[in-house]
Amino acid sequence: MKITNLALIFILIACSFIIFTDMKTNNIQAITSKKAEYKRALDTAVDDAVISLVEVDSTRNLKLNMDSCVNNFYQSLYSNLGIMTDKRLQEKVKAYIPVILITDEDGYYIRYNNLHTVNGEDVVTQEWTEKRPYTYKEDNLVFRFTLGDYVKIYDTNTNIMKEGKYTDLASLYPNSQTLNNTDRYDEIRRNTIITKILDDMNYYINNHNRIAEHYGITYQFALPFIEKEEWYRTIDDIGLFVVFQGYPYGLNTGDVFNQYSYAGARIRKTRCYYITKEADGKRYYHKATCSKVTNKDYPYYNKKDCALEGAYPCPECNP
Repeated sequence: MKITNLALIFILIACSFIIFTDMKTNNIQAITSKKAEYKRALDTAVDDAVISLVEVDSTRNLKLNMDSCVNNFYQSLYSNLGIMTDKRLQEKVKAYIPVILITDEDGYYIRYNNLHTVNGEDVVTQEWTEKRPYTYKEDNLVFRFTLGDYVKIYDTNTNIMKEGKYTDLASLYPNSQTLNNTDRYDEIRRNTIITKILDDMNYYINNHNRIAEHYGITYQFALPFIEKEEWYRTIDDIGLFVVFQGYPYGLNTGDVFNQYSYAGARIRKTRCYYITKEADGKRYYHKATCSKVTNKDYPYYNKKDCALEGAYPCPECNP
């Protein structure tokens, strides 16, 4: 074979390799770009939604508005994905979100997809579980944990329920290994909350595979691995947790988007203020620790609301 022919073959092979490598590089770059775009859209939607998760009712108590929160999540996600007017794509996106978790102070809710038959046709609806408490059993004691130090303890022997800060209740249950060791209490509390949430999420995500078949989706949904330290941050506050799995990048590569996102409502860390009325009729708002506060039935969660009530900042506690 002539040298020129060998050179031509070498050039063809080299060009094919370069083209293949270039295509692969372009695909990787396109996937990286799409992944960043989708992650930004998901994180933004969760952040936008959690703002509306907690409301203050007419009695100044905090309450969850879960439906409003989820609706705002989807509207923000659709907007960031550029599908606000495309109902078909919106339904497609929903099919790739197997569960939405909301953590409350004393329990959690999971929003899941449910397949049932209406007038002979299969219909998929999104539904909420009932509130699932953070329960743990030690001998005859049943603990109902919260995201903080407050706990309810039911004694199955006496049928008596006690509640309060666990440090205040410890002396009532001297034989409880959970209550009488601060490090152990916090470890059990956290692990109980995480385990219960993971078990339920795993159930509903696995069940979603049956729902996915209804949409013609072949992706196998599964609970994503999440480091325990990250779960600790998740259960530190009332918040919203969303799993978005198996969504195609649309680049004919077979690659899909897998991500979860969490945002806390930052309620437990929010400072509470209380308003008092002086003898001269002037109103002041105070920190919760101020000695002038004698009634904590009506908390305010920001200084603006206090000002709207005509209250001035307390000169002693300087809120």
